[in-house]
Amino acid sequence: MGRQRDVTIDESILRDGAALVREAGYDGFSVERLSARVGVPKSTVYRRWKTREELLGEILAVMLEPRAVSLVPPDGSRRDALVAAVQEEIAFAELPEGRAAAIAVLAALGSENHDKSTLVSQMRHRRARLARFVAAASTRGEDPFVAAAARERATELLFAAAWGGLLSESHTLATHATELVACVLSACGLDGA
Repeated sequence: MGRQRDVTIDESILRDGAALVREAGYDGFSVERLSARVGVPKSTVYRRWKTREELLGEILAVMLEPRAVSLVPPDGSRRDALVAAVQEEIAFAELPEGRAAAIAVLAALGSENHDKSTLVSQMRHRRARLARFVAAASTRGEDPFVAAAARERATELLFAAAWGGLLSESHTLATHATELVACVLSACGLDGA
């Protein structure tokens, strides 16, 4: 029957793996460094995850999971909630785990043999979350198809702006999130929301 797997080791590997990604980045992450940090042989890690990329995918998926934030804050409007969600997305993209996730997603997309599903799924999850905030902030009584297309454009622009700051290394975007949201909603015809 075999021994049962120790889930505390799995948790330690994922927790310490996340810390290692924050410290060393995507390129500095190695199974050897992680196994030494956790105090287990590399074979223990490889018994659980077949490749470095598979392990990194799970670590980054955990790191990418967004916090639960209300669509309507108790002391503000739905537009304020959208601004807060955009600020949070920008702030996350600027963290080491956000940078590592972006690098990992780009590496996965450029690789023939890399499993893209976990990382891309997590990024889609973050985008879908932002889309819910856009929808809540821009609910209008007009043609539902026109409004849905406008909300989709607004979501795409806001998500791209939040993650595009990584490429330009712009650190001022979060302080201008209110203006960014206003401009994007206006450009998409949602400014009367």
